[in-house]
Parts: sequence; structure tokens; C-alpha cells
Amino acid sequence: MSKTRKYLIVFAACMVAVSSSYAQYHLSPVAAEFMADYGFTTGQYASLMSAPLIPNIILCILAGMMIDRYGIKKILLGGTILSAAGICCRIYAGSYLLFLVCMIVAGIANAFLNASSSKLFGSYFGAAGASIAMGVLCAATQLSTAAAVGSSAMLSDYHNSFYIAALIAVLTVVVWGTFMKDPKQERTEAEKVSISACIGTVVKSRGIWLIAVVLICIMVTTVAVTSFLPMALATRGIDEVAAGGYTSLMTVGNVIGALVGPLMAVKLKNTRLVMGIFAVLAGFGVAFAWLVPGQWLMAAGLFVTGLSMGALMPLTVPLPMRLPEIGAKYAATANGFVATIEMIAASFVPSYVLVPVCGDNMRMFFGICGAFYVVAIVAIRLLPNFEGMDVK
Repeated sequence: MSKTRKYLIVFAACMVAVSSSYAQYHLSPVAAEFMADYGFTTGQYASLMSAPLIPNIILCILAGMMIDRYGIKKILLGGTILSAAGICCRIYAGSYLLFLVCMIVAGIANAFLNASSSKLFGSYFGAAGASIAMGVLCAATQLSTAAAVGSSAMLSDYHNSFYIAALIAVLTVVVWGTFMKDPKQERTEAEKVSISACIGTVVKSRGIWLIAVVLICIMVTTVAVTSFLPMALATRGIDEVAAGGYTSLMTVGNVIGALVGPLMAVKLKNTRLVMGIFAVLAGFGVAFAWLVPGQWLMAAGLFVTGLSMGALMPLTVPLPMRLPEIGAKYAATANGFVATIEMIAASFVPSYVLVPVCGDNMRMFFGICGAFYVVAIVAIRLLPNFEGMDVK
């Protein structure tokens, strides 16, 4: 297959991620004005912002099984069409319930992409190249989120951002439908896969459960740190503007790490080693970087922490396809299964476990977050050596 075709596949996947991220986050900087115009409460606004995550919890496993059975292109194309419909209908939504439904539907394409990304990139790029393509996808997601947050406030009327989101969503459908092609291997195998065999094989895999543990640790700490770092810095007397700047440094680190981590793994030809290194750095950084005296040292520590956390995601997500018992045949089901578990944990643990246990003790809060990476390191150590494994 030509390099041009491969680049178009990555571009199409990035378009899905960009569309989903922009639609979810473009209202963040104008939240107060948006709530006043529509008459929504703070609680209703919060539920609208988290609504696109619901399909990740309830649809990922089903999407994965359908993709393994019927192919990537047609299933994800259906998801992008549904999401585009939801994003476009928001323009005319006048009630909370209709807006909520539209936001939930808007998250369907991203849920389908989460389930299919390992199978998609692994089929086109091979085991090593899949992590690099995944890094580009993760970086695109981070950048589109930053663009959504940064651009909406600059518009003369924030309502225009609804039309921008709708345009991006429609273009995503066109791009995916035009450029996406199912891999030949995937087309032939799809006919052989039964849906019951998909979930049965995945649940029995020891490697899948270990990968799930690693991703749970990454997602829980990512949500926790992103949500509570400004609050933790405030306890040190750092003002909101500076705290926002430090948090942005971590985001920059995430983007760079998503690109650097996979390249290191390819160069060193040892995925587990690179994952272990970044997990150690992330664990120490999450626990202690925000406590470092001196603004430049703390900024450097938070940047390295963000880089390490960002590197782990694209290294870990493609791993199910590299397991001999999973391969390309059951990759989408495996990723859907893992994505469901990690999203449930990320939605539940920070708010309903860490906050009640730690209260206002930010040292304990971030110390426990750092300890999650100890668990991740153990799980990484128990994973097989992926280099040299053939993808079925």
C-alpha cells in the first residue's frame, strides 16, 4: 500500500478525533454566557459537557464486536454520520433534554474510533508503526481541544462555533467515506468472526486484563491531575493565571510525549522498557512535581510529567492487537472492552473515591495518583515481550 494511502487513513482518523473534541469543548470558555442564554444550571452544563463520554461507556464493546464482524469502514462511517447529525441538531436545540441527546449522539463517532483505532492502525502500519500513528491521533486530539477552548472566546458571537462544529462534522463524514478503505486482511477475516467468539476470546485473555490495568491507571491519573492541579497549586499560594499556565505546560508535554514515546519504542525495539521508563517518570512527577520549589524547576517538572503521561497512551492502546490470541481478528472487540473499563474507572475513581478519601489534602491526593503508576509498572512488567510477535 502506498504511503499516501496510509497518511490519508491517519488523516481521516484524526478528523474524527478533531470533530469530537471541538464539539465537546468549544463551549468551555463561554460557559457563563451559554448557561445564561439557554437558562441552564451549572449542574446541567456539567452533564452536557460529560455527555459525549457516555457512548464510550455503553457502546464501545458493542462497536468493537460489530467492527470485528462487519468491518471498520461501514461501522465507523455510520458512527460519524450519527455524530454529525447530533452536532448539527444542536444548532436548533432549545431545551436541556434535546441538547443532552444531541451531545450524547455527538460522542458516538469517538467511541467507535476508540474501539477501532488499534485494529485500523495495526492493519495498515504493522505493530511498530501503529503506536506512531496512535501518537499522531493523540496529539491531534490534544491540539483540537486546545484550539476549541482558545478560539471560541475570540468569535464575535459564540453561536458561530456551533456552525464551525457542524461544518467539521460534515467534512469528517465526507473524508472518512472518501478516503477510508478496509484492509484486505480485515475484509477476509470479518466474514469468519462470530460476535460471541469476539467477547469470549477477549475476556479470557490475561494480556487484555493487564493492558486494561495500565490504561485505568493512566486515565484515572490524567483526569485527576487535569481536574485538580490548579486547586493544588492554589494551596501553595499560586494565583489562577499562573496555575493555568502550569497546567498548559502539561498539555504541551502531552502532545510532545504522544509523538516522542512511540518513536523511542521503535528506536529501542523494546516497548515494555520505554513504557516502564515513562511510567516511573510519570509516577514521580504526578506525586511531587507540583511541590518543587522555584517556578522554573516546577515548570520543568510538570512538563516532563505531562510528556511522560502523554507518551504512555499511544504506547499502550495498540497493544491488544499484538497479543497472539487477539491479533487483528479480535482487536476492535478488545479495544472496546478495555476502553469501556478505563472510562468507567476514569469517571468514577477521581470524584467518588479519591476526593472522599483525601478531602482537601492535596499531598495525599497526588501521592495516591502517583501510586497508581506503581500498579501500572507491575502490570507492564507482567506483559509479554511484544517485539517479534506476529500479528494474526
